[in-house]
Amino acid sequence: PCDVPEGWEKVGSCSTNSMDTTNWKIYTNNDYKYSFKYPESMKLTKADTPNGSYPTLSINGVNKVYIEVLEVSTKSLEEIVSAHTGGVIKNYYSKQRLVEGVPAIQRYDRLEAMAGYTEGEVVYALKGNKLLKVLTDHSEEMLKILNGILATFKFL
Repeated sequence: PCDVPEGWEKVGSCSTNSMDTTNWKIYTNNDYKYSFKYPESMKLTKADTPNGSYPTLSINGVNKVYIEVLEVSTKSLEEIVSAHTGGVIKNYYSKQRLVEGVPAIQRYDRLEAMAGYTEGEVVYALKGNKLLKVLTDHSEEMLKILNGILATFKFL
């Protein structure tokens, strides 16, 4: 599981900057069939959208991480990312990584509006017809938490 293509990032137990997620809480969504761990210090709530309900993690009442899993018809991760980046003003970087063994794309973008952020990290992963989309701000603390969430994420 630690062998990744050249240029791809290792995450989870393969990563040198992985977080200890041993005491983190577990969230499981039985409707969309996925689970992940998140820090005890964060409160999990659900946000309702036209696409359904998805978990939101907050610290001291401020939303910090949005996690959405959707069923999609396209099988191309690149097509999905292209379709979801219409409001991007500037892309600081895009990198490839693996999430639960499937290819993913992580972007750091400056956007017109992204869940209240003007800049943020977005990770897209596609397994079969399920698209994982995770959104957070670009602080060092949140990037560590993002890596911990992605290292523990599982499509069920």
